[in-house]
Amino acid sequence: MPFCKIDDIKLFFKEQGIKNQIPIIFLHGWMTNSNDWKYLVKQLKDEQRTIVLDFRGHGRSEKIPGNYSRAQFSNDLFVLIKSLKIEKAIIIGHSMGGTVGLKFTLDHQDMVEKLILINAPVKSVFSFIKRTITRVLEIILTIMPYKLFVKTYALYKNKGSSKSENQKTLEIIQKITKPVIKSCLHIKRENFNFSSKLSNILIPTLIIYGNKDKRELRNQAVYLGEHISNSELEIIHNAGHSPMIETPKKISKLIINFINR
Repeated sequence: MPFCKIDDIKLFFKEQGIKNQIPIIFLHGWMTNSNDWKYLVKQLKDEQRTIVLDFRGHGRSEKIPGNYSRAQFSNDLFVLIKSLKIEKAIIIGHSMGGTVGLKFTLDHQDMVEKLILINAPVKSVFSFIKRTITRVLEIILTIMPYKLFVKTYALYKNKGSSKSENQKTLEIIQKITKPVIKSCLHIKRENFNFSSKLSNILIPTLIIYGNKDKRELRNQAVYLGEHISNSELEIIHNAGHSPMIETPKKISKLIINFINR
C-alpha cells in the first residue's frame, strides 16, 4: 500500500488513472475515510488521474492521538502534494474535507486548478446546545465501555438513516481507537470562519449541496456561491449530507462536466 510519511505518521493514499493529467485529489469528511469516493473514482480513473487520501487517524492512515485540526490536515495535504511532485491539482472535499480544501486553497491557490465543495461549511456554527452535546460525548467516551459508546454514537450520528447506513458508520468507527476519537471530537469543537477571505478565491469553484441536509449548511452553500466570484452552486434534490454516496450518478456527471470545461 502507498503511504506518505509526515512527522513520523504514515498517511495512506491511493493513486490511479492517467499520469500526465492534472490530478484530482479527494478529501473525505469527519470520521469517515477515502472509501466514500469509490464510485466517483471508478467513473473518473480511466480518463483522469485520481488520488484519494485518508486523513491522519482515519481509514488506513496511522492512528496516533493528538489535537487534530483543519490546519494540520491542510498541511498534510501540502506535504503529500509536494512529495508527489504535483504542481497543480483539482481539489474535491466533502463536509470537513471541504473546509480542509478551502483552507488549502486560501493558503496555496497557485497549486489549485479547480475546487469542488460538497456540503461543506464556510464557518463553524456551534450553538450552546451543539457544544454541550460534543462535550457530553467526550465525557461519555471517558466513562462508558468503548464498544457501547461506538454503537451509541453510530445511532446518534445517523439518526433517521437506514439500518445499512448505521451499520456502515459502525464499521468505520469501530476501526478508530478511543484516543483518536477524542482527537476527532476536538475537531468538532474547533472554531473556523473563512467568510472574510472568500473573495480571494479566483479559481473555478463548484459548490454542491444536498437539499435534505441541515438548513444551516444550505445557507452556507448559498453564501459560498455568492462570495466566491468564479463559482456555481448546484442543489441536489433527494440527497442529504453525502450526495456523492446517495446520488452518485448525478454527482459524477456534474463533476465530470465541471472538470472538462
